[in-house]
Amino acid sequence: MVAAAQNADLLYLQHIVTLHTSIRNGRLQPPPQTVGSVRDDVSQRAQRLGSPEPHTRVHGDVLLFAQAHADAADLR
Repeated sequence: MVAAAQNADLLYLQHIVTLHTSIRNGRLQPPPQTVGSVRDDVSQRAQRLGSPEPHTRVHGDVLLFAQAHADAADLR
């Protein structure tokens, strides 16, 4: 994604991680499963098939870019 943005003349500035879950005792706490939820259905199917449990999304990524301009040399 960064390479594609740079090829479009955008400057990569920063990567920020956003949490989608809380932290308790230094560990990520995924949201509890609710009966009838899509995740619950997928978990049950995985158990029947002998597959690993599905992953839980606990973070997202925000990539910051700026449009390059004549003063871009000042940013480097």
